[in-house]
Amino acid sequence: MPKKSQREDRIGRIMKAMYDCLLEMSYEKTTLMDIAKRAKINQSVLYYFYKSKEDILLAFIDHLLEEYKKNFIAWMGEKTTAGSTPIERCSEMINFLIEKTMDRDLTKLFIGLWSLSSHNLMVRQRVKIVYADAIAIASSIIASTGVPEDNALNIAQELIGLIEGSALLSILFDNSEYDLHGVMNFHRLRSIELLEISLKKSNH
Repeated sequence: MPKKSQREDRIGRIMKAMYDCLLEMSYEKTTLMDIAKRAKINQSVLYYFYKSKEDILLAFIDHLLEEYKKNFIAWMGEKTTAGSTPIERCSEMINFLIEKTMDRDLTKLFIGLWSLSSHNLMVRQRVKIVYADAIAIASSIIASTGVPEDNALNIAQELIGLIEGSALLSILFDNSEYDLHGVMNFHRLRSIELLEISLKKSNH
């Protein structure tokens, strides 16, 4: 693996610092000093790369999306082969979505981003891109089974909506009150069932 440049290293540390800050406190309470301290860089270095705290946040959301895509490609490369059936690829795609949703830190972070999205247009646009890309990827894989594109899009939107909603509830309830693993497994089985039903209809 090639060595990171100083620029890449510093940006990576800033992104990690923003991640840590958003888990520990709200965005509103996070200061540039907090970010610089966690990134172990001088605060003036932040201004070399970014204009403001919001600029760092927007870059962080973009960073999350790129990491999500890289992780998804790696997951599918590890879990599927050239001989995998479209249904098997869909099943692994769903498993990936569930695996990410089971990350409670990531869920907490996105709850904060959802809140910011309600009154910050730039944040809303960036977060919307994250979910739009996730839906597009899921829809494309579902459509590869032969399901009509409209149905594939509906299944993808329902799947991601249900998974995200379930993740939100998992933050509100204790593990003893809410079986997130069980709920996620239900979503996986239900989505495959919907997919198979849609396939049968399209083949008639």
